[in-house]
Amino acid sequence: MEHAKSAAFASSFELPTELRDLPKRNRALRPAIAANVIIGLIRVANTLLVASFGPGTAFIKEGGLRERMTKARLEERKKSAITNQGLMAALNQPCL
Repeated sequence: MEHAKSAAFASSFELPTELRDLPKRNRALRPAIAANVIIGLIRVANTLLVASFGPGTAFIKEGGLRERMTKARLEERKKSAITNQGLMAALNQPCL
């Protein structure tokens, strides 16, 4: 019952003539448009890849994303270990 109501509601709307005829008028242009869209997407993807990797020497010197994340995580663990050791030493000192 609900489906019949929604179908009747949707059929009550009419598209303007210029929008209804649009697919028929542009059938010959569709392959060319599709090819241009694909070429554009390839260019965008290429630009983003080049920007994300940057120069190849930086990748070789600094490593990839995972290597940099691992390095940062290990440095943070080292800092927290040093801080924890200092706190433990302070807690073990006798009170005056």
